[in-house]
Amino acid sequence: MVEGLLPGQIRPVATGQQAGPAARRQELPDVSFRQSLDESLRSEGGVKFSAHALKRISSRGIELGNREMSEIEDAVRRAASKGSRDSLLMAEDYALVVNIPSRTVITAMDRGAMREGVITNVDSAVFLQGTR
Repeated sequence: MVEGLLPGQIRPVATGQQAGPAARRQELPDVSFRQSLDESLRSEGGVKFSAHALKRISSRGIELGNREMSEIEDAVRRAASKGSRDSLLMAEDYALVVNIPSRTVITAMDRGAMREGVITNVDSAVFLQGTR
């Protein structure tokens, strides 16, 4: 038996440790905002964003508020109901490529990037509310 361990890998209680709310706060893992957001969206069945998509959204100045997120989630539901796998979601000023089964935004384009005119590896397109 290893010193300090009891059978079954149970460690004895250490004395002199602080108890209460302060001790519990120290035990919480350092979770990033992105991880918290992704976990929240997963539990609600919402849309997730890949690291690549988050970089593109940030670097291209795309702002997604509650209204936009609601439209994106609705578009993903509509694409899923049609059996889509990878969809292009078109808005007035931006476009998103979304993997429908995993509900994950893969990349994002602003109006300038959309002018290049070529978008590959999608099997469907969904127009968001303001573009219909």
